[in-house]
Formats: sequence, structure tokens, C-alpha cells
Amino acid sequence: PCVQPGRNFRRVEIDTVLQILTLQVEDSTLPVKPQSQINGLPPNYVHSLDATHMLMTARACRREGIAFAGVHDSFWVHASHVLRLGAILREQFLILVRRPLLHELREQFTAYYKLDFPEPPPQGTLDVEQVAKSPYFFH
Repeated sequence: PCVQPGRNFRRVEIDTVLQILTLQVEDSTLPVKPQSQINGLPPNYVHSLDATHMLMTARACRREGIAFAGVHDSFWVHASHVLRLGAILREQFLILVRRPLLHELREQFTAYYKLDFPEPPPQGTLDVEQVAKSPYFFH
């Protein structure tokens, strides 16, 4: 599960001998900031998909006995496994993006928040299957 708190802050003042320090402390009892939620959701969702793709890739490498390391969107394997890593990256990406991700997100939000969220926009015409042939998907 991913959470995006983005709540209002509570101000805490601390008196010292020299000054008064004012701290902003995030308080889980305060309401969330709507603008923080609006601004944070798209990039955080995309980052979660990137992390999911990396985890799927790491698991596929492990199943094949390939030592894998990764940080963010940088992946490492032994040089002898680079071509196979490229294939695994494409395979795992396609497994991920073939799913109706925005519809799943809507279903999860609707179930969790008990609100009716709008339908996602219609899918465009991008052929994600071309990823399998793309020489520049992975370098």
C-alpha cells in the first residue's frame, strides 16, 4: 500500500533562552491538504509504477538466477546478462501496462474512500506492444 499523507501542519513553539523556535509538525489528526493531494497524486502514482516495474524485473531476474541491483530507474546486472535484462525489462513492462491501471486505481479509490470517482479518460492509440521491438527502451 502507498499512502500520501499531505496533511496540514500544527505549529509548535519552543521557548529557549535565546529565542522562540516555531516548528511545523505534521499532525495525522488534522485534515489533508486538498491541493497537496491534487499536486502529489500524478507523480507519486507514476513513481509507484516505476517501483513496481523494478520489483517485477528483480523478481524475474531472481527466477533466472541473474544477480540484480537497482536504484530508482537504474538497473545493474553482470555484463554477460545485459541482453537478457533488456528482454526481461520489456517483458515485465508489458505485463504491467497491459493491465487497466487507471481503472484499477479508480476501483481502489472508490472502495477505500467510499466516494464515486469519475471514469478514467478513454485509452489512446499508443501501441504499447511496440516496446518489445524498441531498441531504445533500455540502454
